[in-house]
Amino acid sequence: MTTDHPPHAGDVYGPLLTEKLLAEMGHKASIEQRGLAVITTSGVLVSLLVALSALVLGKEPIHFLSGATRGLMIGAVILFVIAAGLGLLVNRPRRYWGLAPDDLDRIVAQWMADEDEAAFVVGQQRVAELRNSMVANDRKAEALQRAIVAEVMGVAMVAAAVVVGLLG
Repeated sequence: MTTDHPPHAGDVYGPLLTEKLLAEMGHKASIEQRGLAVITTSGVLVSLLVALSALVLGKEPIHFLSGATRGLMIGAVILFVIAAGLGLLVNRPRRYWGLAPDDLDRIVAQWMADEDEAAFVVGQQRVAELRNSMVANDRKAEALQRAIVAEVMGVAMVAAAVVVGLLG
């Protein structure tokens, strides 16, 4: 590759696009990692809630608890399941946004093209990939935020159920 052409905007934009695309890939990995954490913690919290219920209730029927306590515990389980479901949604496999077969054909067809033309094709591809990655990451982040809110609300409901149970 030669660098004897006069400087142009692509010399600046190209590295910027590459940097932003790598940042979006890192952002995606981070969101998905936190989504897995929500799934794990929601599962653990539901398991603890079930174990605590079994310990407290023993062989007593569930009617032993007040209606408010039962309602809060059921609400908490529902919220934890919602949180885990949203965590799974965050980690749902998505379409790969890289080069498509048609893009590969276009690149080979322009193999002997001018370096600036090639840089333009690469720039177009990176912009499309970056745009798609940003939209997908925003959707994943929104689902993750909702999952965390559901999990926090579930924890609050468990705490309220304990307080109501102890006071009742």
